[in-house]
Amino acid sequence: MKIILTEEQFKRVILKEENTSFYSDPDCRKLNKRKNNSIPVKANAYDIQRFLKELGYDIGTTGENKDGVDGDFRDKSAKAFASFYEKMNFSIKDFNFYISPINTLDGLYKQLKSYKYNVGDQTGFGPKMAKVLSEISSRYIKKTFNKENCLMANMEKEYEKEVVKAEKTSKKTLEWCKKNKSRVLQEIKLLWHDWANSNITKIKSGIRGHILSTVKYYVNVFNADNIKCRLEKEDSELKGAHAYYSEGEGKIVINCSTQFGIGPKGSNPMSDPEAFKNTLLHEFTHYIDHKVDYINFLDVWKDVLPLAQRGYRPNLDRMLSPTVNKLKYGDGVYADKILNPNVIEDFKNYDISERDLERVLSNVKIQGGTDYDCRQTEKEANLKTLKLHFCNNLTCNLTIDQLKKIIRNEVKGAESNSGFLMHCWASNGFQPSFKQFLNGLNALALTDDKENNMGNDIEIDNLA
Repeated sequence: MKIILTEEQFKRVILKEENTSFYSDPDCRKLNKRKNNSIPVKANAYDIQRFLKELGYDIGTTGENKDGVDGDFRDKSAKAFASFYEKMNFSIKDFNFYISPINTLDGLYKQLKSYKYNVGDQTGFGPKMAKVLSEISSRYIKKTFNKENCLMANMEKEYEKEVVKAEKTSKKTLEWCKKNKSRVLQEIKLLWHDWANSNITKIKSGIRGHILSTVKYYVNVFNADNIKCRLEKEDSELKGAHAYYSEGEGKIVINCSTQFGIGPKGSNPMSDPEAFKNTLLHEFTHYIDHKVDYINFLDVWKDVLPLAQRGYRPNLDRMLSPTVNKLKYGDGVYADKILNPNVIEDFKNYDISERDLERVLSNVKIQGGTDYDCRQTEKEANLKTLKLHFCNNLTCNLTIDQLKKIIRNEVKGAESNSGFLMHCWASNGFQPSFKQFLNGLNALALTDDKENNMGNDIEIDNLA
């Protein structure tokens, strides 16, 4: 007879490697404790069943704990032990365990007897079989089992489960994105039309009807074909980002992959309809900002965020900020050591604690290269998305209570937008003051910024 070994069987037979990953969910710590016993697995049905259960085998629902440990060693327990024996003691002589799986106590008895084990003269579970099973199990615990390998195998299996789950979720999100992108885009285009037609926008921006008409034109010409739903493996630019807008292609690309580094473990932000809409609006704002040479003057943004700048060049003002340098070289994040005392007192008037401020400060990125946290087009997109979150329109004025929620990041579905807006403010020591910052945000509107076009500094890609 020709015997063909799999890779895993070769490792066990020839290389004598342990493979704990065969078990569904071994209790590594309980198995390891058995090493301290003179007889790791005692010669009785209860302890042999407990051992099988610790390996992760399903041996039924009987017994005091409804886990199959009942002292009655029958077919389910025999099947589990046969599986254990085949997996951990496989040799050429044991090949019958592999090609003819044992499913009954009688089958286990006959197979062990054929291997010259002294399991008694009658089929069934008796003292002699109990002794044989105890010896085989104890030998495994003493000579083969390794706690570290077991724990590592469990971690690998958990990761594999997460990967499988992530792939399924990603495929569902991809299909949802393709199916719903047109509908959500229409909702966003209506928001922009309402914004451009609003008297509030016209009052804030002055009488610049031709600029508002330009906005409406670019809103109209953008269609769902310009939105690409992709997985990270299809587009390396999506790594670590919810989405991005590519100026070169004029397209918005949505990340439909489950992202281990963003949000809760194994979560997919784009599987949430609100988060999807917020993200699409964010990237659509980049599109409009690019087409009209920026929605607001840079100087107007600097009234709100003095460290704001355009383009991808290093932000020297932020790099030299006293707050940023205290965060970079200081010992821990303590508001009373980093911020001006007057700033802390100002925030206390609005029921914002030092702990709230420290949470924001602790998330400020110390960037020496191209700046992201204070890039103007990002702040524009952050602001528009937060207005959508709170007001379901783009024209409303933010309130004191809403700004407090933004500081505390209590904005489900728009957390990254509130976070990145706060990072730039925090980098300047939360200056201007709370009220000045709020009034400044609410004063922002459309302006014709042709004279401030940054030329070579125009962004190519804007990662959300």
